[in-house]
Amino acid sequence: MTRKLTLAAALVGLLAACTTDKKPNTSGKPVDSSKTPATQAAAGTNAWTKSLQLLAQSADEQNTGKLKAYFNFPVNADTTQIWELVYNSQDEDKRPKELPQIFTEADFETNYKYIFNEDFSTSLLAVNVAELANKGEYTTQKVNGRQDTCFMIAQYDKKASALQLSVSYPGGTDEEGNYVSEGEYAVIYFFKILPNGQLLFDKVLFAG
Repeated sequence: MTRKLTLAAALVGLLAACTTDKKPNTSGKPVDSSKTPATQAAAGTNAWTKSLQLLAQSADEQNTGKLKAYFNFPVNADTTQIWELVYNSQDEDKRPKELPQIFTEADFETNYKYIFNEDFSTSLLAVNVAELANKGEYTTQKVNGRQDTCFMIAQYDKKASALQLSVSYPGGTDEEGNYVSEGEYAVIYFFKILPNGQLLFDKVLFAG
C-alpha cells in the first residue's frame, strides 16, 4: 500500500513539474514563432545565400554603399593583405614603399574597384549558390575576366560558419600546346558568416 502511494505521489509531482516548466501564454497575443531560437538559426542558415547573391550583384554594379556592408572598418591590413590586393593589378610605380597598417572606410571608397574587380564579379555571378549551399563547394566554368580567363572555386564550411571564394587563374600552354602550370595563381577571399547570415570580410590571400 505504501509503495502504491509513493508511486502516485511521484506521478503527481512529475505532472506538476511539467506544468510549471511549460508556462502558458496568458497575454492573449499570438506567439511569434519567427523569434524562437530554432527559427532564427534556420533563417541565418538561409540568409547567407542571399547575402552572397547580393554581394555578386553589388560587385557587378560597383555599388559601394552595399559593398561596404561586408566590412567592419577599419580593417587590420597586416593580417588581411587587403593593400596587397589593391596594388596587385596596378603599375609597380604606384605602389608605396610601405603599405599602411590599416584599411579605412575612406580607403575602401577610393579602392573598391581593385578589391571587387571584374574578375571577381564575373566569376562570382557564375556560381550556382543553391548547389554551393547543398554540397559545400562549387567550381565555375572558365569566364573571361578583365585581362585573362579565370574561374571561381567557392567553398562553404557550415561548421566553421565560413565562406571561401577563390578567383583562380590557370596556367598557359607551351609552343606545342601542352598545359604548363607556370603563371597559375589564385586570389582567395575569406568571409565569416554571422549568426544572422550576413557575410563579413575576413581576409584575402594569394596562392601560387
